[in-house]
Amino acid sequence: MKNFKWMTLGLLALSLTGCDGTTESPQGVISLAAKAVQKSNLRDLQSYLTGDALKQYGNAEGMKKLQDTLSPYAKFEFQNETLVKHVRGDQGYGFPGDVLRVYSEDIIGVTKAKASVKVYTASVTCTVYRERIAGVCTFPPIPGGPQTCQPDQYPEVQDCLVDNLQ
Repeated sequence: MKNFKWMTLGLLALSLTGCDGTTESPQGVISLAAKAVQKSNLRDLQSYLTGDALKQYGNAEGMKKLQDTLSPYAKFEFQNETLVKHVRGDQGYGFPGDVLRVYSEDIIGVTKAKASVKVYTASVTCTVYRERIAGVCTFPPIPGGPQTCQPDQYPEVQDCLVDNLQ
C-alpha cells in the first residue's frame, strides 16, 4: 500500500508538471511545489512557499499532511485562475505596470473513477519586474561598413510563490 501511495504521488507530480515548471506562473510554481512534495524534498517545497502556506506546510508535518491529502487522486487539473489583486508601480528601467499580482487557482483532484473534487484553492503571489536583455550588434562583412545593432529588450518577468492553500 505504501508503494501505491508513492506511485500515486508520482503521477500527481507528472499531472501537475504539464505546466511550465517554473516560478513564472501560478500553475508553474504549484507544479514545482507538488514535485517537491512527491519527492519529499522539504527544502525545495519551502522555496516555493511563502506566508501562511510556508507556516502551515513548510515543515515535515505539513509536508506529510499534503502527501496524505493528495495521494488519493490519480491526476490533477487547474481551474479558475483569477487575478484577485494587483499593485501598480515602477517595474524597473522606467516601465510602469503591475509590480505585484495575487492569483487564486483551484486545484482539482481526479479519482480513478473520473470523479473531480476540489482539493485546494491556492493563493499565489507574484512579483513583477522588467529584465534587461542587451541588444546584439553584428559587425559588417566589409571592414568599415555599417554596424547593425538591435535595441535592448525589457521583457516583463513574473516570479511567483504559493502563499496560501485552503
